[in-house]
Amino acid sequence: MMRTTKQLRQLRPTFRDVQRKWRLFRFASTLLPLDADSRETPTIEATRFNENCVEVVSDTLQTGKEGALLRIFVFSGIFLFLYALIGGFGGWSAGVLILSLGLPGIGLLSFFIPRVLSPRYRYRCSKVRFDRRSRRVYYVPYPDESSEAVWELDWDQLLGIQWSTGQAQPYLYLVGYTCNLPEPQLVKIPVIFNEKIFGTQIWAWLHLFMDKVGNLPPPKIILFPQNPGDVLMRYGGRRIFRSLTTRKGWLWLPVTIWVDLAILLLYMPSWALPQLIVLKYPEIQFPEENNRHCGFSSG
Repeated sequence: MMRTTKQLRQLRPTFRDVQRKWRLFRFASTLLPLDADSRETPTIEATRFNENCVEVVSDTLQTGKEGALLRIFVFSGIFLFLYALIGGFGGWSAGVLILSLGLPGIGLLSFFIPRVLSPRYRYRCSKVRFDRRSRRVYYVPYPDESSEAVWELDWDQLLGIQWSTGQAQPYLYLVGYTCNLPEPQLVKIPVIFNEKIFGTQIWAWLHLFMDKVGNLPPPKIILFPQNPGDVLMRYGGRRIFRSLTTRKGWLWLPVTIWVDLAILLLYMPSWALPQLIVLKYPEIQFPEENNRHCGFSSG
């Protein structure tokens, strides 16, 4: 009985417990209310959604901001190469050649070094699921975080903490004790957000969803590129395709051909490269048992 009482007391951590365990939450952190804030507009982006479950992005490298330095260095290197090719700088020189090759090389180093040092950069995407039937939250931790297949947390015993410095990627953190392991573990689950949808809005939407409130606005379904063609179409390929396959595109082709060439030779190689690399990384996957439980099984 004493053991049961002790476990019940530790089901919902205090903010001080969280700050004591993770220095991350000692600054730029806001503890969110335990209930939905009526002043917030409930909004969320999801990858999958049905009547009882919603799957949202926990963390991802498939964003427009990923690889910004790599893009700048590759763009600069290609620009110098093409400019020298058409006679700029008075022709070729050793310095121009070194810069043309060296700048993309520096960009690649800046891109890959964090991926060696941090586990989150070794996977292109991770997700978290919310089941309002059982009021449970499911998350697959990174292999470096835990050897467990899935963390299962009780929604009613979670803390919501919005972490935002104004410079680094902001997150809504769900913090609580696991309820499917032999010994409860205090864990944190990130939910990525952006400048269009804030963590407080996501928190409000999740509360209303888990409480089965009617007239809740449906989530905006987002899709990430799954193959190189998707990446190229996103970064300029769609415009070039329209120019070459539509009647209006053919009419304006003598004018737009130079824009299309700039996109093909400069924009696409530099902007698409980071996402083409990220596409080679594995994605964190839920076990098939959890897929069936949440209604997301493809079988």
